[in-house]
Amino acid sequence: MIYYSQPYSTEKDIGDYYNKAMGLLKPNDWMVFTDGDTIFTTPDYGSVIDSAINKYGDGIYTCYTNRVGCNWQVYPAEWADDDYSKHRQVGNTLRLCYYDECEEHTTSQLMSGHCIIVSKKVWDKIGGCKNGILGVDNDIHMKAQKHKIPVRLIKGLYVYHWYRGGKDDKSHLE
Repeated sequence: MIYYSQPYSTEKDIGDYYNKAMGLLKPNDWMVFTDGDTIFTTPDYGSVIDSAINKYGDGIYTCYTNRVGCNWQVYPAEWADDDYSKHRQVGNTLRLCYYDECEEHTTSQLMSGHCIIVSKKVWDKIGGCKNGILGVDNDIHMKAQKHKIPVRLIKGLYVYHWYRGGKDDKSHLE
């Protein structure tokens, strides 16, 4: 089973949320964590995720988006246009071109956590993630590297990411 969650913590401890949520899963289950300011751009995103998992197996997965700090997750280049219909077009084009095709980025720049897809088995193997709100995504990626678990980008999956409206305002994280 694949579960979906948009974590929120009034204590500003997303890592604790991730760990508790993963603790609820059965050994063969998967979780898709997305930021609260993301939107999948195609109606069949779940089928794309399921197909990639079945094709490539265990690992940690993520997807393309329009704006994050990690260059390999931004498609085609960071752009600030917030017209969602344009992002749906990008998502549909990527889905048609790549569907479940993945690129491995285990040794690349540490991923941003706008979308993290992980199995309960992998989560247990890496020992979960650190507590806190900042750097949790990087912690997960570094633990994957340490345990030789692949980090993959699903090329046919794209989410629109508001990401503070393109501003570097992190006051909500303090």
